[in-house]
Amino acid sequence: MTNIVDFKAKSHLSAEAQLNAFIEWAKETLPKGIPNLVHDSIRWEARSWHSHGVRNCAFTVWKSTRNTSTEMLPPFVDFAKAMTVYRRVYLTKTSARTWIDPIKALEVALVEVSGTRDVTQVSAAVCNRACEHMKNHWTNGDTAYRCSKALEAIITLMREKQLLKSAFRWTSPLKVKTRGTLKQQKADRKHKLPSPEAIKALGEIFNNDLTSPLD
Repeated sequence: MTNIVDFKAKSHLSAEAQLNAFIEWAKETLPKGIPNLVHDSIRWEARSWHSHGVRNCAFTVWKSTRNTSTEMLPPFVDFAKAMTVYRRVYLTKTSARTWIDPIKALEVALVEVSGTRDVTQVSAAVCNRACEHMKNHWTNGDTAYRCSKALEAIITLMREKQLLKSAFRWTSPLKVKTRGTLKQQKADRKHKLPSPEAIKALGEIFNNDLTSPLD
């Protein structure tokens, strides 16, 4: 890790030039994580880095499955890979998926809102649309909320590295799902239990000497 330096944005460059420089930085940095973080078999062009030491890292589109796998399209896919290098190799974070999932939601939202895969055109409206996809996809638990908070970190990094044509600050509109008060949680658990009469009847069934098939 001592030979890996952070990407430094140059103020005189446009967002497009900053993005290209960031991607080139990532391409040069990717092999420098070897052998501690990734395998020497890893290649920038691969559609998945999962088997090369970057677990749960497939550059496929939102809602892709093993049976219906569709690869991200350029130029967005190079941005996704560069962000993965930044998180996994430079920041040495174990889970690549923490950023991969929100990046996939960001891609589909970017196309819907702006009609392009030019990530320098990401805006607050694009991020809000990405959160809608997360909320509709993960209806249970706090996965959507946690994914949206990861998107916040991604946008912050993009702003710091000057990868946005119009810099903006954004906070996720998604909220943590509350579990209610202790009294409400106790009432909910009680509601899920069978009635005392049902429990008593069940016990009597096992205690009785049942001889008839009707029993």
